[in-house]
Amino acid sequence: MLHNWKIKFFLYINYFVFAILLNSVGIVIAKSINVYGVNEKAASALEAFKDLPIAIVSFL
Repeated sequence: MLHNWKIKFFLYINYFVFAILLNSVGIVIAKSINVYGVNEKAASALEAFKDLPIAIVSFL
């Protein structure tokens, strides 16, 4: 029972880290278009890199 709260705490933190990273991808895409002059098609490739870790972790 004592270790149960630690597991819940770290799962909670892990969830919020993923949520922050997932929500920031749109901002990164917009900034890369504006700052670096990348076209929208190339910048949208960043969206796939957001989904790859999720797919890999869900298979594990």
